Amino acid sequence: MADQKISILGVIIAISFILNGVGVFTPAWIVETASARGISISASIGIVPYYTENPGWFNAASILMFTSFALFILMALNFLMIFHRVHQSGYSCGMRKRFQSLALTSVFIIGNTITAVILIGVNETAFNNGIVTFTLGYSAWLCVVSAALSVGTLGLSLHIATKDCH
Repeated sequence: MADQKISILGVIIAISFILNGVGVFTPAWIVETASARGISISASIGIVPYYTENPGWFNAASILMFTSFALFILMALNFLMIFHRVHQSGYSCGMRKRFQSLALTSVFIIGNTITAVILIGVNETAFNNGIVTFTLGYSAWLCVVSAALSVGTLGLSLHIATKDCH
């Protein structure tokens, strides 16, 4: 059963990592829609590439999302080390800290993603007027789904650390 748990943890981390990477590097964080006389035109922008002339809130959200992507890389590498060690020597007391570090990394990823999406979501609406509207695009929502899956990583990592590592 413990091998199933670590396999499920790996699948959750992999799916979350992919969703976060696609979300961060696709160009649809903010969708601008202009409507006049029954005609709508849409355009979108992403957080990549990073421009210093963007508003401060947008730059802060970009940095938070770049940080979450970097944390996902570290989490994936940490998981690979954990996976190798568990299959080599089983769940030992020393592995508890590794699983707790996965959980802590998940907390930072969730916090960064939620903060970035809130920053963009709240501030983009300030530019809405009768003709032009700004909304969150699919890139932001992919990152939100990734953060939601990271809650599963958090819970399962803590469960394995407390129940299986002895």
